[in-house]
Amino acid sequence: MNILFVTDSFPPHAGGAGWATYNLAKELKKKGHSIHILKPCAEEKEFNEFKIHTTCTKLPKEFAYLSLRKEIEKLVKEHNIRLVVATYLKSALACKKIRTPFVTIIHDYWPICYKGTRFDLKTKRSYEKSNYVNILKSISYENKGIIRILSPIIAIYLTWRTKQALKSLRKSKSAFFNSEHTLKKLKPYIPNIPTHNIYNIFPEYRVDATPEVVSKAKNSFLFVGKLNTYKGAEILIEVAKRLPNTRFTVAGWVDEKTKKRFPSNITFLGYLTHEKTLGAMKNATALLVPSIWEEPLGMIAVESLMVGTPAIVSNQGGLKEIVENNKNGLVVEPTAKAFNNAIEKMQDNKFQEQLAKNTSRINTKFNNAKLVEIFLKEIAKVYKK
Repeated sequence: MNILFVTDSFPPHAGGAGWATYNLAKELKKKGHSIHILKPCAEEKEFNEFKIHTTCTKLPKEFAYLSLRKEIEKLVKEHNIRLVVATYLKSALACKKIRTPFVTIIHDYWPICYKGTRFDLKTKRSYEKSNYVNILKSISYENKGIIRILSPIIAIYLTWRTKQALKSLRKSKSAFFNSEHTLKKLKPYIPNIPTHNIYNIFPEYRVDATPEVVSKAKNSFLFVGKLNTYKGAEILIEVAKRLPNTRFTVAGWVDEKTKKRFPSNITFLGYLTHEKTLGAMKNATALLVPSIWEEPLGMIAVESLMVGTPAIVSNQGGLKEIVENNKNGLVVEPTAKAFNNAIEKMQDNKFQEQLAKNTSRINTKFNNAKLVEIFLKEIAKVYKK
């Protein structure tokens, strides 16, 4: 089958959702399917075995999906595309009126939240769904100057767009979610279309890596990713201050203002290649994921377990589906006190080693062959219809 993935994130420069898209596309190609990738304004024209189609427009960013729709229709004709896979908000908006059947893969909360997070930075709490009131409050709090002045008008537009996003999702033939958590949150809004939980696909070299207990750096705890309010920056700062004799490392982006607030027992590595990131994970006592928002899944925690390193995660969103408390890691409340206690508990070498031995349990849930077969089975149903 000729399949077109429409995505805003794809390697080599991609986050978790982009790599998940690539890994699924790669597995489908192994099965003999012809895979095409469309990424708006892509800098790279190809990555490994995939050619990347692209399109740019002079339209404002918010209306770019209109030109994206034209490019989808063009590629459908040129390559006899039988199925389109929409992986983000604007791709779903673009697919809404095409004739070719399309399915959606959902990595966050874009069908019900204009930011995709369902998280209020001011109150630091999650909300159920975007509406005019919370959108207006959010824009007013997070912006200054002309944006704040125009916030009532902007909020009207974003409220309308959120409704359109949900309408687009309802037009898809099937919806795939990257965790039971996101499926549970969104299923009530799309009761009439088939929904499925399919965890992210991981490369063979990660899944097949022997999760042996490696020589860990004593009392060294690692954070990977973009360290901001959502990801628990305040928790990490407080914990580092409480535990001055414990070493902390951040591999990823941190703004300079936040850096200055950390004590001296933390090291900033900046952006690392994926291979170096996995190496840093292997050499850590444990990975820290102190997210205060409801993570749709938490791919970084999966990768940590796959290389044999336990993870200490907050009990938010899909993270609870990855880490089994006191078996291959620790699941705690998103507070400095809870993470402080968990880190002290993980400093017991015997306890840490026992958790590390159990990290291979993750491979049962994230079984590539099983996940791909589920996806193929469901899209076969769509094609037959």
